Amino acid sequence: MRKNQNGVSMISLVITIIVMIILAAVAFGSSTETITNATFADFQNDITEVQQFVDTKVTSVYGNLKAEGSNVNYQQVRNYVAKGATLLSGDAAEDAWIPMAVSTKLAATRIEPTTAKAVFENDLPAMTVNTASATKVPVSYFLTKGGKVFIWPPYLNEAEGLYYVNKEDVVKLPSGDNLLASNEEAVVDMFFSTDYTITVGGETIHINNQLATSDTNVSINVADLATKPVVFFKDQPKAVAAVGCETAAFYSASGDVLTNP
Repeated sequence: MRKNQNGVSMISLVITIIVMIILAAVAFGSSTETITNATFADFQNDITEVQQFVDTKVTSVYGNLKAEGSNVNYQQVRNYVAKGATLLSGDAAEDAWIPMAVSTKLAATRIEPTTAKAVFENDLPAMTVNTASATKVPVSYFLTKGGKVFIWPPYLNEAEGLYYVNKEDVVKLPSGDNLLASNEEAVVDMFFSTDYTITVGGETIHINNQLATSDTNVSINVADLATKPVVFFKDQPKAVAAVGCETAAFYSASGDVLTNP
C-alpha cells in the first residue's frame, strides 16, 4: 500500500513540475512580448510628444508673424523653428530664414537638440537605436516641410520586424515592399547605400548615407532639391557623442547652396 502511495506521489510531482515549466515558458514569452510592445509604445509616445512641441511652437510663431504683416509660409517657419532660430535676434534672425522658393524643395530640417529646450520649453526625448554598424546610436529628430516629425536612424519594432521613422511610416524597399529585419542584405543596404528614399506623411525624402565624422560638410545645389531633396545621415561606430543625423537645413548667403550644420 505504501509503495502505491509513493508511486502516486512521484507521478504527481513530475506532472506538477512539467506543468510549472510550461506555465513559466508561456509567462516568459508573454512577458518578452509585453516588454517589446511597451518599448514600441514608448517610441510612439516620444514621437507624439515632439510633434506636439513642434506644432504648438510653429503655430504660435506663424500666427505672430502674420499678425505683424510678414509674408512667410509654414515651410519657412518650420525650418526656422526646428533649427532654433527663434532664439536669435537682429541680423542673425533675419539671415536664418530660408527663401520661400527653397522652402518648398527642402525635404526636412533637423530639430536642433541643443536649442530644443529653450525653443519648445521641453527637452527632446532621448532615444537610441541599433544600426548595421553600431549599437545605441542616438537618433536625430527631423521635421518635414509638411510638418511631420520623424527620426533617423529608424526604430526597429522587433514584434513586427519593421523599421519605423515615426508612428505610422515604415522604411520600404525600392520595390515598395516593407523593409524586414530578417532581410539582412536589405537592412545593411539601407544604412550604407548612397541612394535611398523613405516616405514620411506622403512626402518622399532622399537619404544620402555618409559614414563620416560630425565635422564633415556636404553641399548640394538647390536646383537638385527639386528632384532629390536630401537628408544627410551620419553614423559613427559606437558613437559616444550624438553624431546621429544632420540635414541640409542651412544655406549659403547666396541661397544657391544648402550645407549641413
